[in-house]
Amino acid sequence: MKFFQKMRETMRGMTARQKAEYYLEYYGWRTAAVLAVILITVFLAASWIGKKPVVLGILAVNTDGEQIRAEDAGYFDDFLRTHGINPKRSTMMVNIALHVSPDYEDSVSTTNMNTVQVLLDTRSADLFFADKEYFRAVGQSGYLADLRDVLPESVIEAHAEDAIYVTDAQSGREILAGICVHPDSPWMADTGWYQSDAAVGIAAAGEHRELAQELLLLVLG
Repeated sequence: MKFFQKMRETMRGMTARQKAEYYLEYYGWRTAAVLAVILITVFLAASWIGKKPVVLGILAVNTDGEQIRAEDAGYFDDFLRTHGINPKRSTMMVNIALHVSPDYEDSVSTTNMNTVQVLLDTRSADLFFADKEYFRAVGQSGYLADLRDVLPESVIEAHAEDAIYVTDAQSGREILAGICVHPDSPWMADTGWYQSDAAVGIAAAGEHRELAQELLLLVLG
């Protein structure tokens, strides 16, 4: 998507302050204020929930399930325990509220696209879900890791038919950005996030790569 590509190219090498100034100039104070509220909310949520450290961030865009079970971090308590993490002392950030329309034109979608970029830029998301069209756009803009560098070759081969390859607009390199997950798969059916095919990948700038990999393996089954 040209939106993401332009933003990535423009802000490459900028400091955090320069990025903030660019947001203000490019999007105006109203949108910047919305983003500020979102970021403050994320920060306060991470700080207030018993001052628990965040061990993993999940960002799922365009969820459309009618009976969503995985609404917050509590759904993942068993996953954390399985990996030796006490959910009473640590937590996850789970964001499934953002939606972007197919034409990307309305103001809500623009704001939400900005938010997605901020969350990925600030390393607030480790695992990324979206419908396949939007997922490809984000992957082409350099925000997602090449899963060939993350997953065992045997896993990649097992999901070869569902592999989602994109060309990174910055490097010109083809990467395995994600893998398609179907709504009738055990994990997707249980979470209830999507009624149709979606895609999952790992954020290139995420801080918790090892745990993100473990959850991705669980998602893929």
